[in-house]
Amino acid sequence: TYQDDDDVLLALAGILSQSNASTQNIIGYQTMAEGDKVYNSAYLINADGSVSGRYDKTTLLSFFEEPLIRSRSRTAIPMLTQGGFDNVLRGKGKNYLPTHIGNARVMICNESLLPDYSRKKGEPPAFLVNISNDAWLENTQNIAQHFYIARLRALEYNKDMIVNSNRGISGIVSRLGVVQTMSRSDSPELLIGTIRPNNKTSFFARFPLFFPGMALLWLFFWVFLYIYKGKKSAKN
Repeated sequence: TYQDDDDVLLALAGILSQSNASTQNIIGYQTMAEGDKVYNSAYLINADGSVSGRYDKTTLLSFFEEPLIRSRSRTAIPMLTQGGFDNVLRGKGKNYLPTHIGNARVMICNESLLPDYSRKKGEPPAFLVNISNDAWLENTQNIAQHFYIARLRALEYNKDMIVNSNRGISGIVSRLGVVQTMSRSDSPELLIGTIRPNNKTSFFARFPLFFPGMALLWLFFWVFLYIYKGKKSAKN
């Protein structure tokens, strides 16, 4: 859990202090709440070690961070009514961090898999960030799928995206879905790349139901045509 004098933060501040004063770092931590409850959080750390912002995960992972079905009865179907870490709370604050180069829309772990997450109301982000722990998914095809869906999010919302995945695939994806750099490693490594922040809102973000609506109309058209031709053939 986050503490001002945490050894990791002190070491991080020492590294950042040797770089440009505007250098910032986004790091994942748990944040203590009431009792033994915690938030799954992302912190924005400045070069001097101070905190500029915090985002608490709003879409929790079913079976792990919250049960699939919320129930007061803990004895009925425990697999569905209990999570692996029932002490994680759902965040309620802003879903971005105010970096020096613009607002970063942060997606923690499974949040990048959900298109609804990036359609939340508010000021449009300048770029996207996905931080996750894919060690749980090691040796499965979900590793590659997670990074692929992150590319789709960048393309859908016309935003450059930074992906940092523990034991998964990390990299930088342009707003066009082009991978600038990517790597999968079992040990710490440094990836260097460039992002271009922008505050434009994509067509998909403005009209999220347009494409599903067109697909539904197209389906109705062919169903109507099929029925019409069937009736016409029956008359003949």
